[in-house]
Amino acid sequence: MSKLYLVTGASSGIGLAICQQLLAEGHRVIGVARSEKIDVKVLIERYPNRFFFHSRDLSEQIDDIPKWMKELATTYGCFSGVVCAAGLSKVMPNRFNTYEQMIEVFNLNLFSSLAVARGLAQRKVIDESGASIIFIASVAATIGTSGLVNYGASKAGLIGAVKSLAKEFAPMLTRVNSISPGLIKTDLTQNIYEPEYFEKLEKLYPLGLGNVGYVADAALFLLSDKAKWITGIDMVVDGGVSLGCNE
Repeated sequence: MSKLYLVTGASSGIGLAICQQLLAEGHRVIGVARSEKIDVKVLIERYPNRFFFHSRDLSEQIDDIPKWMKELATTYGCFSGVVCAAGLSKVMPNRFNTYEQMIEVFNLNLFSSLAVARGLAQRKVIDESGASIIFIASVAATIGTSGLVNYGASKAGLIGAVKSLAKEFAPMLTRVNSISPGLIKTDLTQNIYEPEYFEKLEKLYPLGLGNVGYVADAALFLLSDKAKWITGIDMVVDGGVSLGCNE
């Protein structure tokens, strides 16, 4: 049965991979990102009746997001699931940090996602039979990484928010979970790190570095009825790096 899903950060990386898998399974998808990249254009051409792209910078006019969510539901129908995959990461040692830089990261990584959740709490926005909400967090929330103070703290905020939101949404038969990926090669991470860094880090991952497909697989599971008794968790998908030193 075809369902309607909303995916933010849909133009690349994890968000794009989730869109691709949902569409391949026959669902309708609203993809949201700042810009319409080539991969998005491919999806629009391939699925003209099932993929709908909206260009929006979620880090701006955050308090307007709930109203926008209501408008989307009125236009396309109620959501069966939402994945908040939009994210921003900048390597910045805390001694060089500023309030403006902190707010820039938190606005997109945390505050916009909470605004999406507020939108979903409105009447006739999520399917009456229930829904699944997923926040893409990161192992950076629990594994210290130099230069990622803002990113790690914002993702830790997401994981903490999941616990409360899971209880708030339970009466609506809606599950709320997060996924914490390890380091994978995406447009975001490749813009931050040199290729040599990936080669060095791969030795720390017992199962090797992952790809966006692994995270998308986890997301599709949590969106599905197979996960209907799972809520309030952070699913770690990291190839074992959080186990500690690789022997």
